[in-house]
Amino acid sequence: MNTVRADILQQLKRVVIKVGSGVISTAEGLDGVMIAQLAEDICDFCARGIEVILVSSGAVAAGRNSLGIEGRPKTIPQKQAAAAIGQPRIMRAYKEVFLRHNRVAAQVLLTRDDLSNRRRYLNAHNTFDALLEYGVTPIVNENDTVVVEEIRFGDNDNLSAQVASLMEADLLLILSDVDGFYDGDPACDKGAQFLPLIEKITPEVMAMAGSSRGTLGTGGMQTKLQAAQKASLAGIPTLIVDGRAPGILRQVIEGSDVGSLFLASSSKLSARKR
Repeated sequence: MNTVRADILQQLKRVVIKVGSGVISTAEGLDGVMIAQLAEDICDFCARGIEVILVSSGAVAAGRNSLGIEGRPKTIPQKQAAAAIGQPRIMRAYKEVFLRHNRVAAQVLLTRDDLSNRRRYLNAHNTFDALLEYGVTPIVNENDTVVVEEIRFGDNDNLSAQVASLMEADLLLILSDVDGFYDGDPACDKGAQFLPLIEKITPEVMAMAGSSRGTLGTGGMQTKLQAAQKASLAGIPTLIVDGRAPGILRQVIEGSDVGSLFLASSSKLSARKR
């Protein structure tokens, strides 16, 4: 384990984990095996004294088949309808697997408005604090069923960075469908180099991300870099790993050099500016 990663893990008390649709969903709907593994690994974190807030995608993917929608919904009303069907399904799946480990899960739905208004921002902070104090795992998603374009986060990568900032997490851990960050698209460029450590997200680094995105979710590597940049300004490092790799969360907590680590900025913003 490298020294930088060791220093971060030794201070780990609270982590925000973001899981993408491509990790817990398939073309047919939710992947029960992956959700069960994720819950088990989160409980392992908690047993080590680390508080976990889970930002989970997958509601739209879980509900779109019931509407006969193939691929990603093309309009906001379609997305809202799919989310209205899929959100209870995904929460039921989480509830059942967490109960197997004698742990309670809670649903928290947010819009950008909730974190841009100071009073609602503080209310959200207090709600998360209370849930964590009672040993409950908060499961966060954007409130897709009612949100409109003007108050959308747009993707759960950026939502996870906002939640990490809100709760002053020690690490933002993004579970993706790729194993980390490359200087090009490895699907198209066989010469793309894997970058295990990124000290600063510069315009050049952002340009490496391209504009690709998965078929099940709204985010791509570019939104993950935006999230890492937001977290960095709040003094929070970000680690992007392959969420479908067996035992990936245990590898992370045990210090294996997996994924790409983005360091926190040395000059972080004040809480009010965040």
